[in-house]
Order: sequence, then C-alpha cells, then structure tokens
Amino acid sequence: MREKNLRRSDFYIGLALLSALVLAGNYGLRQTSAQTGKAAPAFLAAREFRLVDAFGKMRGIIGVERDNSTSLCLLNSAGTVGA
Repeated sequence: MREKNLRRSDFYIGLALLSALVLAGNYGLRQTSAQTGKAAPAFLAAREFRLVDAFGKMRGIIGVERDNSTSLCLLNSAGTVGA
C-alpha cells in the first residue's frame, strides 16, 4: 500500500513539474514574441549577419571586413565555403 501511495505521489509531483514547465514556456514565448500594434524599425544595422539552418549550424555570413570591404560567404552542408 505504501509503495502504491509513493508511486501516486511521484506521479502528481511529475505532473506538477510538467505543468510548471509548460506555464513557464508559455510565459517566455509571450515575452519574446513580436508585439502587435508597433511599427517595424526603419532599418536594421550590424557589421555582420549570420545565416543559420534549423539546427543552428552556420550556413552563411554577410558582413563588413576590417578594411571596410563587404563580404558574402556561403557555406555548404559540410561547413566549408561553397553553396
């Protein structure tokens, strides 16, 4: 009987933790999502933009070099230069 109560208790603790994670994730998504009703900025400026795939692997770079020349580098699936 005690073992059954412990398993039930573990189940409810796990359920509570799962619920807390879902709520925290929902809150985080709401805080980071785009806000409606605000105008988009006129432009976005940076010295470098990185293109990444769905797995976070870098696939390209558009940037400005130290000598102020512009660069465009495309990487293939192996991560080497060349699309």
